[in-house]
Amino acid sequence: MYIFLTILSRFPRLYNYIKPITKENAEYQYKCARQLIIIIKAEFAAIFTYIGWNSIRIALEKVSGLGMGFLPVILVAILGTLAIYIRKCLK
Repeated sequence: MYIFLTILSRFPRLYNYIKPITKENAEYQYKCARQLIIIIKAEFAAIFTYIGWNSIRIALEKVSGLGMGFLPVILVAILGTLAIYIRKCLK
């Protein structure tokens, strides 16, 4: 997924945008979309690092799972990022 997002971030013209792309807003929209992809990649890296670290702790019987707050935190982080960037790109 990380490699796919890295390749995809190099071609912002391929994305679907909320607003039509014009000569006046193209640079801003492409920059905004690339920033979103970079932040999503960082969030995914953090998520998978946490899962890997917790998998080791589960194997060592120090914890019994990912925790009750794992899914809500992940959903808020990713959906919050998307909401912020959608709002930003609609300006």
